[in-house]
Parts: sequence; C-alpha cells; structure tokens
Amino acid sequence: GDVVRLGPLTLTAIATPGHSYDHTSYLLHDPDADGAALFGGDVLLTNGHVLLLATPDCRLDQYATTVRRLATLNLNGLLPGHGAFTLADGAHAVAIAASYFTRLVPPPSMM
Repeated sequence: GDVVRLGPLTLTAIATPGHSYDHTSYLLHDPDADGAALFGGDVLLTNGHVLLLATPDCRLDQYATTVRRLATLNLNGLLPGHGAFTLADGAHAVAIAASYFTRLVPPPSMM
C-alpha cells in the first residue's frame, strides 16, 4: 500500500501473492491517462500466462485471488518481469488468466 508521488504520477505498491508469498507489484497511475499501468514482475505475462514455481510459497489459491483482484483494475499497461509488455489493454491479459481461475483451472505457465 505504500505510495510514491512522482510529480502528477502515483506509484502504489500492491501485494500480489501467488507466484511467491511476498510478491509485490506496482501500479502506476497517470491522471492524464485512461487506465493504469501494472509493473507486475512475475505475477502475470501479457498473454495471460502465469509463472508457477515448484516451491512451497507458490500457491494457486493465492494466485487466483490475486488475478481476480487485478481483473477489477482498469489496466492499460502491463509490464511483466519477463517477455513482451503492452501499453494498451493490459486488462485483456488479466481477463484471460482470470477466466482460467474462474473455471478452477490454472492458466498456462511459462515455468
């Protein structure tokens, strides 16, 4: 929940557990833009894939909760820690992942 103001921009830390128990992402809001940008690290890729690990702190239940919460945000940009990024319609990737979790199936994983 920490917030950093950069002129007119606001950067907010948000807990995004699932990939790991302490995973944190950052939401960048520009008041002049339609939607926010998510610096998501390893929580979600732009094709709706996730990064599952064979570690005790990578938990599907937390991943599902995180992705469903991200789906409620008005995201344009999605800047993951790996692969391509998008500056338009980042919400589409979140919706893809959320649709898998809604069906109680994990999204495809890159790991």
